[in-house]
Amino acid sequence: MIIRPGEFAPDQADFQNMGSSNVVNVLPLTSKDYGPLPSLAPYSGPLALPCQGAVAYQDASGNNYVFAGDAHSLYMLQSGSPAFTNVSKSGGYNTPANGFWRFCQYGLYIIATNFADNVQVFTIGTSTLFADLSSSAPRGAQAAIIRNFLVLGNTYDTANGAKPQRIWWSGLGDPTNWPAPDTNAAYAAESDLQDLFGYYGHVTGIVGDLGTSDGAIFCQRAVIRINYDGAPDIFTILPAENVRGTSSPASIVQLGAVVYYRADDGFYVFDGTTSMPIGFQKIDNFFLKMADPAYVNQIVGGADPISKVIYWSFATQGSNGLNNATLIYHPVLQRWSYAAFGAQYFLRALSFGYTLDQLDQFGTLDTLPASLDSPVWTGGRLQLAAFDSSNRMGYFSGPNLAAIVDTSEDQLFAGKRARVTNAKPLTDGGAPTVSIGSRDRLVDAVNWGPAIPMDEIGNAFQRSDGRYHRARIQQPAGAIWQHLIGVDVDARATGVR
Repeated sequence: MIIRPGEFAPDQADFQNMGSSNVVNVLPLTSKDYGPLPSLAPYSGPLALPCQGAVAYQDASGNNYVFAGDAHSLYMLQSGSPAFTNVSKSGGYNTPANGFWRFCQYGLYIIATNFADNVQVFTIGTSTLFADLSSSAPRGAQAAIIRNFLVLGNTYDTANGAKPQRIWWSGLGDPTNWPAPDTNAAYAAESDLQDLFGYYGHVTGIVGDLGTSDGAIFCQRAVIRINYDGAPDIFTILPAENVRGTSSPASIVQLGAVVYYRADDGFYVFDGTTSMPIGFQKIDNFFLKMADPAYVNQIVGGADPISKVIYWSFATQGSNGLNNATLIYHPVLQRWSYAAFGAQYFLRALSFGYTLDQLDQFGTLDTLPASLDSPVWTGGRLQLAAFDSSNRMGYFSGPNLAAIVDTSEDQLFAGKRARVTNAKPLTDGGAPTVSIGSRDRLVDAVNWGPAIPMDEIGNAFQRSDGRYHRARIQQPAGAIWQHLIGVDVDARATGVR
């Protein structure tokens, strides 16, 4: 009989769970199986401090850039060299330890904001260092481009001080133009501000170009739609979600016309009109049990532009605030998995092209940051990148991680005990082993047998007796395989006791 692992659903009871409570270091591949999860292969040199934000850019000539920021500096990575260059303005910056840099692109402008310092701008092809965007622009903790406006949220200006519930936008078509509000210059430029009074809490995120709205403003306890109407009102701002928002700014991940985010009560998707739960009865409680509550708002998310898989990395209890675990979600399949690695920050990046001569800077073939067949070496390839615990940017192009997948637990013969004598791992490569877990009562701990490798004809002989059984398939680190489907178990009934 074939036992399948099902989807990762640790919030459900183990017995007759249609999914599995243990799915580690694999990707949801189809509705019936899992695929390998490549490791994060370092590509760049390190930033001086942990990454707190990053963005990728490609100019009209096809040159690729990555901009990143840490607590004190802003950096640029260009084609031809894996070293980040410090491109900070004189004096550097003061990003708080629990803060983030927010980047957005407006034409040739790369705009960066951290709330603690003036909004920064770098002009591709002209700038050598970041500089203040405008002497009249407010500071902002959040930023996005909505209908040709630069919109800042959670602002500070010298006249009004900190306004955590305020959004403020630039002149139309010019992110450097910030006329004083309620002046003729502001009316002409369609620049204005809006305070979101009420119980919403601080503005924690801004996104543009959603399916049913021009953008959305995320607050701690609300999500608000924003639509461009033109003069005189400029924007219509209406609540869309009055029950929940997010206190985790970097959990907001936009994929196409929808946004995925972590709220206080679980994970959701927002389409511009309403939010729908995606983690309920699956992983919401698992996350709350695993995550360190002191750092839960530091969760960071990213979307793989090719596979459409979404990653959320977070700090588990006892990790001293370092992200060391990752939840993975496939929005089309609506299936989850879990990874035993962490990332400081994710970004949609473009690979950097290299000639064979340029590979000499990385040393020998053994010290290359990715295999020669990796898309890293082909310039302009869109893919997911991340910063590791050593502050280096890398791509998910390394050897496959060691995988562990448990099947569901069930009674193999209704009303009877069973003896499992063989288990064939249903996977198309690697060096898999199979363990059988059994117990007589649901109140008992699971008794796991040894991990048995399969022989030359695919058998992994077992000796397991019990009323309830489950199987565990493991693939070692670096194993090459594509599909993991489940286990084909040989068993016989042994009585009704």
